[in-house]
Amino acid sequence: TEGPATSEFAQSLERDLNTVRGKWDRLHKFYLFLHVVLVFAALVLSGIVIPYAATYQMSDLAFVSGLIVALIIGLQNAFAIGGRWARYSAILAELQALTFQLHRCTTNVDQQDDDELERIAAKLEQINTRAFMQVPRGQGLSTVEEGNRPR
Repeated sequence: TEGPATSEFAQSLERDLNTVRGKWDRLHKFYLFLHVVLVFAALVLSGIVIPYAATYQMSDLAFVSGLIVALIIGLQNAFAIGGRWARYSAILAELQALTFQLHRCTTNVDQQDDDELERIAAKLEQINTRAFMQVPRGQGLSTVEEGNRPR
């Protein structure tokens, strides 16, 4: 179709693209924040608190700090926090490229290519579906089971 129908489709596609990008952007920010906090906490505990506690014979503090570091490592492994953050970064990069394609396609309304808009819509659906299907999975309870297995 031409004129307003194409422009309505382009506007609808842009709204959908912004909605999908917003959803994955929120997940990306959450997992980035969580990843940074956990890594920073583990580094501070293992690099500063535990050596300090060991130097000044504060065994309780060293023990608790060691347990917290082990818990942080377990959380990272069990829930693939770093892998999810990286995956959501890749999804956002793909969505940004799709946004550029859409803007390039809709810059001149008189020359909009409906086939190109359809390809962009199909690519958006593909990216979103793949993002749901290929979420990095942590080791879950197998991390705990493996730690409790006799050697």
